[in-house]
Amino acid sequence: MRLSTPPAGTVLGDDDSIAGLPMHLPMVFTPDGKSLIIQAARDGKPQLFIRSLDRPDARPIAGTEEARVPFISPDGKWIGFWASGELRKVPIEGGAPVVICPLVAPVGPYGATWTVGDLIAFGDHGSGRIMRVSANGGTPIPVTATPPPATGRRHVAPSFLPDGKRLLFSDVSITDAKDTRVMVQSVDGGEARTVVDAATDGRLLPSGQLAFMRLGTLMTVAFDPASAEIRGDAVAAFAGVMQSGLRGRNGAFNTGAGMFAVSSLGTLAMLKGPLTGMSENALAWGGADGRLSSAEPASGAPNGGRLFTRVSPDRSRALVAVQTPLRVETWMADWTRNVWTICAACDANRGAAVWSPNGQRVLIGRNDALVIHTPDGSAPDQTLVREANRFLIPVRWLADGRMVYTSSPDLVTSEFRMLAAGADAGTVVIPLGIGYDADVSPDGRWLAYTSAESSPANVIVQPFPGPGPKLPVSAGGGRNPAWSRDGRTLYFLDLNQPGSSVFAADVRVADRITVGTPRQLFHLVDGQGCTMYRCYDIGDEGRFLFRERPTARRQSVNRMDLVLNWTATVGKDQ
Repeated sequence: MRLSTPPAGTVLGDDDSIAGLPMHLPMVFTPDGKSLIIQAARDGKPQLFIRSLDRPDARPIAGTEEARVPFISPDGKWIGFWASGELRKVPIEGGAPVVICPLVAPVGPYGATWTVGDLIAFGDHGSGRIMRVSANGGTPIPVTATPPPATGRRHVAPSFLPDGKRLLFSDVSITDAKDTRVMVQSVDGGEARTVVDAATDGRLLPSGQLAFMRLGTLMTVAFDPASAEIRGDAVAAFAGVMQSGLRGRNGAFNTGAGMFAVSSLGTLAMLKGPLTGMSENALAWGGADGRLSSAEPASGAPNGGRLFTRVSPDRSRALVAVQTPLRVETWMADWTRNVWTICAACDANRGAAVWSPNGQRVLIGRNDALVIHTPDGSAPDQTLVREANRFLIPVRWLADGRMVYTSSPDLVTSEFRMLAAGADAGTVVIPLGIGYDADVSPDGRWLAYTSAESSPANVIVQPFPGPGPKLPVSAGGGRNPAWSRDGRTLYFLDLNQPGSSVFAADVRVADRITVGTPRQLFHLVDGQGCTMYRCYDIGDEGRFLFRERPTARRQSVNRMDLVLNWTATVGKDQ
C-alpha cells in the first residue's frame, strides 16, 4: 500500500463544503489506469488536477475551475464535470470547457459516468432518478422511473456495465442509510431489478467481481455481467472506507457514495474515514444580544445533528429532528425534567413534526399520510389524509382544528395545503413553484411564506386560506418566517451575508393587515436557515431556539491510499 497526497496547498474535495467529501467521489482513473483525475480545493475553490501514478506531482487542468463530480470518457480524451449549473467537458490536456447541458442542482449531480457511444448518465437532483444525455450535448432524458415521493427514495451513483446498454445504480432512502440497494436496468428504460440489498455504489471491477459499499466497508462479490447477478456471498475487502451517510443541509441528499476508485490495471485508490453525514451540533437559546446559551437538556442527549425544532405551546418541551449518519429520528427535549427522550413511534418524514394546540399530541407526515400521534401512548395513531405519490410534512396545527402541511411530488418542490377539521382531503393554498417554508398566524387569518418567484427569495404575507393580495415583508432577501405567539410580530432570517441575521416586522390587523419596516434584531455567525422547512423556533417572546455551530469541523482530507494490483487479491484472504 502506498500513500498519495493532493497537490500542495490543497485538500481533496471541497474542504468541509456540503458539496465535498464524502458526498461525491473526488477522483477517477484514466482508462489506461496510469493516471488519476483528482478534484482538490485551495481556499474552498475546487479544480481538477491530473497526476500520473509514476510521478509525485499533479498539474491543474485548465478550464476546470469550480469543477465537481469528475468523470472521464472511455477513450480518455475528455474529462466531464459539473460547474456553475452546467454539465461540462474539457480535453484532458485542458482548454475551453464545452457545455453538455444545463444542470441546476445545489451540489451537482449525484454521480456521473460516461460509456461507449458517447452516452453519459447521472443522478438528477430535481427528479431523484437517473438521467442520460449525449456527451455531444442535448436534453437529458430519464433512464429510471421517478421514485414515488411517498417513499422518500432517490436513484444515485450510476455505473455502466461493459456493454454500455445497462447500468448499475443505487436506490437510497433519504431518512435511513441502511435502507439501500444496488439495482440494474437498461439505459433504454424498462424495469429495474435488485442486484444486492443493503448496498450502495456498485461498480464492476476489471477482475469481473462486483465492488460495493456497505456502511463504511468496501465489499466484493462474484458477479456474472451477462445476467447481472451475483454469485455466492459478499466478502469484506476494507473496513473504514469513507462513505456518504445521511445529509442535512441545502438540498444535499445522501448518496451512499464510497470514496474509492479502481483502475483498469487493478489499482485501488481510497480515502479512509467514517460514514459521514451532518456534523454534530447542539440546541441553543439566542436573544437580542446575539449571544447563544445552551438549550440542551442535561440527560440522555442523542448523538447527531439537530435539524428542525418546534417548541410546545407551553414552552416546556421541543420536538427536535436529529440526524445521524444512519437515520433521521424525532426526539423530545424536555426542559422541565431536564432530559431527552426519543419519540420512537413518531417515524416522521425527515423527522419533522408539529404540536397540537394543547400540546398533548403531535402531527407528523408518514410517507404519503398525515398522522396524529400521541407521545404518551394513550391513544392509537390516527391517519387523517393520504395522498398517493406525495411526501407530506406538517406546518401548523391551528386552534380551530385546521392543519397546514406541505405536499411534495418530487422532494424538491412542494405546495401548501389546508386540511379543515373533519375533512378527508386537503385543499391547495399555495400552488407548486410559488412558495415554500410557510407559517400561519396564531389567529389563523394570515399566511407568511418564502416566495419562490423572486431572486433573492423574500417573505410574503397574504390572507389565509386566501384568496387575497400579496404583501411583501422583506425587501432585500428573506426566508424562514415565524409568527410571534401574539401574532403582532413576524420574524424572518436574512442570509445575504455569512451567518444569519434575525429580523422582525411589526404587524397590525384591522380590516386588512399592515406590516412595518423590518428591523434587524441581531446577527449570528452560524447559519440557521433551511430551504424547505424552518429550522429554528420561538420560545418565550424575544428568545429563539437555534442550533449551535458544529462541535468539530470535519478533518480536511489530504491523503489517499493506493493499493497496487489490488484486483488480483479480490476474493482471497486480505
